[in-house]
Amino acid sequence: MEAIAQIVALYGEALTRMVDHALESTEVVDAFVGDELVSHLLLVHDQHPLDCATRVEMALQQVRERGVGAELTGLSGNTARIRCETAGCRSTLHNLRSAIEEPLGRLAPEIEHIEIDDAGENGSPTVIPVDALFTGGRVPEAG
Repeated sequence: MEAIAQIVALYGEALTRMVDHALESTEVVDAFVGDELVSHLLLVHDQHPLDCATRVEMALQQVRERGVGAELTGLSGNTARIRCETAGCRSTLHNLRSAIEEPLGRLAPEIEHIEIDDAGENGSPTVIPVDALFTGGRVPEAG
């Protein structure tokens, strides 16, 4: 067991030196960040060149490319708070969560909890009038 710990420590030190050298070249840093396996290995050894907030923003950019407005509103420990707006057809909370979890899991695996604040297209929470549930989707006229 001790031999394994020493090998892991050796790999960690080697990665530290590689990252130190790589920081001199944005091209190399981009290659490290863009390679999922290398990126995860750097995370394991706490050597990733990008901080957690930057990687969460990268994940949210991928979410936005799918037509979901997503904004990081808070990051605390292993919890990210994200405000979402959908473009066009409304998605369910489950679909929103799935669209966010996949890229976050790849780019910021240390995020274990996601709090989603779902807002409508105008930025306010989506509200469905109770009457609309019983009239086939039409809201009865008042009066």
